[in-house]
Amino acid sequence: MRLFFAVEMPPEVQAPLAELIDSLRSAEPGVRWVKAAGLHLTLRFLGELHEERLEAIVAAVRFGTAGCPPLFLRTAEFGTIPQRGRPRVVWMGLLDESGSLEGLHTALNGTLEQSGFNRETRPFRPHVTLGRVRRGARPGRLLEQTVPPRAIPFVVREFVLMQSELGPQGACYTPRARFPLLEAA
Repeated sequence: MRLFFAVEMPPEVQAPLAELIDSLRSAEPGVRWVKAAGLHLTLRFLGELHEERLEAIVAAVRFGTAGCPPLFLRTAEFGTIPQRGRPRVVWMGLLDESGSLEGLHTALNGTLEQSGFNRETRPFRPHVTLGRVRRGARPGRLLEQTVPPRAIPFVVREFVLMQSELGPQGACYTPRARFPLLEAA
């Protein structure tokens, strides 16, 4: 099974991002746009894993991230990756208002490394993927003319271990475990 850790976008973020995607969908057919229910922040991609490893990974992450506080995030800049050259991804950046996201990311990666996963070498750039650009499409100019939605602040009180199944209509995500972020006592 294909797994990753993520923060699901709450309804107050999903709705405006879905409206933005809908406004871009007809104007830019060269992008496979994400469905509202699939909008998320990827904390760490694990890749293909056997079912028998699932229980041990969940237990290790539950222990390794215990005590991580809730996250106070907000939507930010809007653009493509990469910024220069042929874009591959249309995204909405996220800002960490609390400073807790980096701590959660570090705790999660440290726990996974102790559990036998390779160290993550790419820098962590919190974002929500809005769409994936198909070969030959050039959405950059359209995006430069699009006004992104106002910044949306939101609180994250849990993250999830998500299973991803790829299909012709895009990815289908199924939560496999939930990990609460706890308020300090």
